[in-house]
Amino acid sequence: MNSIWGNSGRQGFTLMELVLFTALFGVITTSFIAIFVTITRVQTQQGTTIGVNQESRFLMDTIQRLVRESSLIEIPINSGDSGQILKLRMSSDAEDPTYVRYDDTTGLVTIQVTETGPEEPLISNRVKVSNLVFTKLSNPDSKDVLELSFTMATSLDTDSSNYVSRDYGTSIARVASAIFESDIDRSSDTDPALVIGDSSDQFESINNTAFFGPSAGPLSVLALWFSLPYRALGIGPYKFSPQEQLHIADGGIQLDPGTFNRPTCTASYQGLLWFTPGDDSPSESTDKMQLCMRYDASTYFWTGEFPVFSSPQDVDTEGTAGEDIDIAAHDTGVGEESVVYVVYYKNRTGVDKGLWFSRSDNSGRDWIAPVDIHTTITNSGIGHHGSITVPEPGTVYVSYYDQNDGGLWFAKSTDWGNDGTWTKQLVVDGPQALGQYTSITAPTVNDVYISYYDGSNSDLRLAYSHGAGESGTWSDVYVDGAGVNRGKFSSIDSLDANTFMINYYAPDVDSVLSRLFLNGPENPSGNPYMVYQSYNNIGKSNDLVLVSPQTAVASVYDNVGNKLYFARTDNGNTSPWSSTLVHGSNRAGENNSITTINGDVIYIGYHIPGQGLFAAASYNGGENWEEGNEIDVTGGEVGQYTSMAGTPRGNYFIGYYHNTGSTKDAYATKFVSRPLFQY
Repeated sequence: MNSIWGNSGRQGFTLMELVLFTALFGVITTSFIAIFVTITRVQTQQGTTIGVNQESRFLMDTIQRLVRESSLIEIPINSGDSGQILKLRMSSDAEDPTYVRYDDTTGLVTIQVTETGPEEPLISNRVKVSNLVFTKLSNPDSKDVLELSFTMATSLDTDSSNYVSRDYGTSIARVASAIFESDIDRSSDTDPALVIGDSSDQFESINNTAFFGPSAGPLSVLALWFSLPYRALGIGPYKFSPQEQLHIADGGIQLDPGTFNRPTCTASYQGLLWFTPGDDSPSESTDKMQLCMRYDASTYFWTGEFPVFSSPQDVDTEGTAGEDIDIAAHDTGVGEESVVYVVYYKNRTGVDKGLWFSRSDNSGRDWIAPVDIHTTITNSGIGHHGSITVPEPGTVYVSYYDQNDGGLWFAKSTDWGNDGTWTKQLVVDGPQALGQYTSITAPTVNDVYISYYDGSNSDLRLAYSHGAGESGTWSDVYVDGAGVNRGKFSSIDSLDANTFMINYYAPDVDSVLSRLFLNGPENPSGNPYMVYQSYNNIGKSNDLVLVSPQTAVASVYDNVGNKLYFARTDNGNTSPWSSTLVHGSNRAGENNSITTINGDVIYIGYHIPGQGLFAAASYNGGENWEEGNEIDVTGGEVGQYTSMAGTPRGNYFIGYYHNTGSTKDAYATKFVSRPLFQY
């Protein structure tokens, strides 16, 4: 019987049909998977490329913005220079300076804003940079340009299928005006000097105060006003005419005050430079270049006009103090102060008399209580013909003569000469006349030289120690004399342990002679040479400064003509010295002393009997002299035993015997060297 549903005649899929279907499905599925993988890989690579491009664009945009807004590309320094550091000066203190740095070992690029700001990355850790170079290009008449080139790649390994590397390069012009809220400094002490603009740049002014204008014909003109109401400095004719006072001509600068009169030197004009042309009168025919300078808290003076001396200070008022005074000084290194030392003979009736010392730690304004170095009550005391030197701050050496028993003495203190710090010893013993007219120098603490006169044999002798003057370290040599009274009134100065010079009186040849030592105390260089020659008794007062092995200067009194002379040699001890008259009347210079630091600016202090203490000055190495500058003219015999000392800072000091008859005191005073200009 047939089913009620009938019979379709089909029982299911055959095996072949299933195989074919499975194969076809697999092919289609595999194709879709391959397409999907490919699409995914392409998308990933495109994403990586986009990331590199975005990172590089951000880096370039950031650097471009900074350069355009900057006031100066400071590093690289010069046009054409390249490097891996970019330093930009910015207008705002909050961003100045800004650094962009590249580290070729890590591939990182960082930014730092201000010197103290943190260093932060400009790229992510997904990329790295190589071969980054900043190159500065300066174009005349336009602003600087920065060339930037680098390679940026992903942080993946180079064999990765997604590794991407791109090269980039661009040029960025700085467009902002140069504006600074802080001082403009060089990038470092080792950088070359930086120039504002170049030869083809043109500026008009700086804050309408310093004006810059075009050239006026073949010569540029520099206009400068020194006196009120003008307060502008200008280069070029721009905005000046007709007030030009300073001109650049043929490469030089010419000052022309025109119709303006030099103002009085006051605090308002401190530092003011002024040129005064000479006229046809004999006294004012020389041109002058002067600077308004401060002398002390309330005194101002024009250089070229001898400054006012400080008020003389009384060092010691007890008894008869100040005979044979000698002075030394050195700068403190703090401000303008100097330490000043004096040694002198003091005679007191009925009590000890002898050698005394005092010191000022503030350039002679105040003095410590006098210190007894070596005194005795017998006869005329001990301590005549004293001489002082200071080989280093605080170490004081003194030579002196024992008038009672004869002999040369040496005293020293290594504690600034304070009371209780002195030691003393007899250097050379002998008859009563031995040890007169001492002069001491110590180029080092260990090397001490004393020239002195052996009155018993009429010879010049030299005592020396290479052991800081300690007992047992002294030697003594004969220098000159042969029994003809050579060696009185000697003066000695030194440069080092082997180089020193002695000037001394030689009555047998009516002159002052010099002996130069270049190889130690026992080896004088050649024969004595003549410093100054006249008639008998020439040079009973003389002083010496050795400037170099070839150059020495001296002051000499010619007591026949009653004149003060200056003498100089620039040939060591190979020829006679040249001489120049300093003061030619009134027995000027019976007591004299000379000082100089460089051999150009020279001062001589001297005594005029019955008048007082004076100073002469030369500002051209001794060729011309200004005489008669009054220091202390209170009359009597003020100014005897004159002694001078100078310091490299330009402080000069004079110690002297203030003898008016009623008072006989040791005095000292200070003045300031005329600085900067010499004529």
